[in-house]
Amino acid sequence: GGATGLSRRAYREPIQYEVPPEASSWPQPTARFNAAVRRHYEEVFSQSSIPFETFSQAYQYGLALAQDETIGGRSWQEIEEDARRGWDAQVQERWPALREAVRFGWEFAGDRAGRRR
Repeated sequence: GGATGLSRRAYREPIQYEVPPEASSWPQPTARFNAAVRRHYEEVFSQSSIPFETFSQAYQYGLALAQDETIGGRSWQEIEEDARRGWDAQVQERWPALREAVRFGWEFAGDRAGRRR
């Protein structure tokens, strides 16, 4: 019954796109983005042993993902596994600890573009 329909609906083909560009070519964050990131970091991660600079890279990665034309219109649930693979291939820095920072960057950019989570 319903469970089969749900699993069928939830399955999607893997997203075909190249690993997001190297960090040096990521979009430059705006002052508004930087202010939002700093607030989010203070609220969510201020007790973390990971330095802000590392989180900053994760926030910017989320921003870069959101601006990628091949995936920018998708939901976080649809792109998270691909985002993790791209992160692991490039940065190799604690995805579980930084996942929410990447998601924040993704959602911030998406909200500005009118895309809903």
